[in-house]
Amino acid sequence: MEILDNFLIDLIKDIPKTDLTNFFGLFKKVKIKKNEVYFSEGKQHFKIFYIKKGLLRGFYTDSKGEEKTIFFRWEKEFGADPDCLIHKKPARLTWIAVEDSDILEIDMLKFQELSKRNAALLKLRIVTNQKILYRLYERLESFIINTPEERFIQLQSTYHDLCERIPDKHLASFLGITPVSLSRIKKRLEN
Repeated sequence: MEILDNFLIDLIKDIPKTDLTNFFGLFKKVKIKKNEVYFSEGKQHFKIFYIKKGLLRGFYTDSKGEEKTIFFRWEKEFGADPDCLIHKKPARLTWIAVEDSDILEIDMLKFQELSKRNAALLKLRIVTNQKILYRLYERLESFIINTPEERFIQLQSTYHDLCERIPDKHLASFLGITPVSLSRIKKRLEN
């Protein structure tokens, strides 16, 4: 239980105690140092991760060798590589620690097997997948509906401290703009 915080405890409170032992056996604690790769593009990583402390960045490397930031995941967030989670294919993203991070990872294949025999674990699996998919939907919707400036304002108003923790070049990539454009947006908003 010491590996869990209140958020996760709420998710597992309905699981019978006899099944918790098997469930806890799925957890693995992982510490990742700043700038250390958690897992790389092309690797199979059939795991869901939960960030207890820290910040991870998921990115593609394009044909020119430029990194395109797709996701950030921070404290109390679930994450997974979409290709691994949904299609059981090797990852297309590389995940790296933006800062020292403590995460819990769960082997998704073992979790699926265990949840087939337990309704409470199946519910947990569904809730976890819903959270991950909803974040994907939010990201897509933001790019369709909002301008880069609106995306920045929304990110800053919702996760102010997060913007301060992310280097501008990665934040700009996440917003789909250049670092110069991000600088202009910040300057405009200051005035």
